[in-house]
Amino acid sequence: MIEIKRISLDDAKRVCKVWHYSGTVPAGRNLYYGIWQESCFIGVIIFGYGVGSHMGKSEGLRQHEVCELVRIALSGKQKFTSQVLAKCIKIFKIQNPNINV
Repeated sequence: MIEIKRISLDDAKRVCKVWHYSGTVPAGRNLYYGIWQESCFIGVIIFGYGVGSHMGKSEGLRQHEVCELVRIALSGKQKFTSQVLAKCIKIFKIQNPNINV
């Protein structure tokens, strides 16, 4: 079973330092989601509002109405990255109904 919960910036930084090739968390306003599989922490998924004010403009959206996937840092113990991401996007949309991913 996969469980997804919001986590802090500090927790996301620790995870990305170990499990992401860049070792960093992107600057800017971000939303951090911790991922657990069968009660074992397996990583983080981060959505960001983007650094450019034009993101989403072509769709008639303002900057605070659009987010993009900016990091996936997983331990490698997950069964399917796509399944983890799909579940995270579902939860993100429920928690942030005014944002388009």
